[in-house]
Amino acid sequence: MNTPLELQDLQEWLSSYGYMGDKQIFPPQAKLYSPEQQLLFLLEGIFHIESSYMDKKVLVYLKAPYILDANILGSDLTIVSDTEVKLIKFDSEYSKKITDTIPSFIEKVVISNTQVLSKIYKESSKIYIRPVEKVKYSFRRLYEDNILNEVNKMKGWYELPFFYLAQSIS
Repeated sequence: MNTPLELQDLQEWLSSYGYMGDKQIFPPQAKLYSPEQQLLFLLEGIFHIESSYMDKKVLVYLKAPYILDANILGSDLTIVSDTEVKLIKFDSEYSKKITDTIPSFIEKVVISNTQVLSKIYKESSKIYIRPVEKVKYSFRRLYEDNILNEVNKMKGWYELPFFYLAQSIS
């Protein structure tokens, strides 16, 4: 997995301090961002971040686990589930309580957010490359993030997930 977080370790770590928040399950195509819920701990599923000012253009696909500070996205970016997603939302008061009690938690949040912002930056820079290179880059990124589905009958072959659109490639 290409994330800074090991899900089991993080869940155990949070629960050892008594912090597990309110677990929720969202269906595909649900918007996961709301301003009053500032910290999202994405446990399972695949989701994407889309830009609301670019005709809902998908910027990046991500596979859980991630911890996202919704404030870094601002009002122009939205998190949308592509598969069923399990997450925990921490409001600002609860987030502050966690970071006051466990200062190392903020490091995990910063690492996760930095990785997400890096992916968004790389994806945004595709406008400067040729279309063929965009497609190659997109498939490589999906493979590295473990989002492509391996075809059981043909070793080394992968199929696109059902939610992935042709427009997402470029």
